[in-house]
Amino acid sequence: MKNLLKAKQVSEILNVSRSQAFALMRSGEIPTIRFGRCVRVYAEDLEAFIEENSSHSTKNLLAVSATSKSKQVTPTSNGDHHVT
Repeated sequence: MKNLLKAKQVSEILNVSRSQAFALMRSGEIPTIRFGRCVRVYAEDLEAFIEENSSHSTKNLLAVSATSKSKQVTPTSNGDHHVT
């Protein structure tokens, strides 16, 4: 049987408020299962959400880092700055 998480547990894992966890669940960014008034998240779906979002931000950080390292700003003798 799959592990089901409550919104409070989702918020604790993501380190966000419970209302933010509900907003992610309501928007469909984190898939949910409903029965009656209860809303739950499969642990595997939350893990996939975390992996998807952290891999994108890691790629973006690496791209920014690579871009900023490839350009150097050096002052010139006349006070201007030269980008190499």
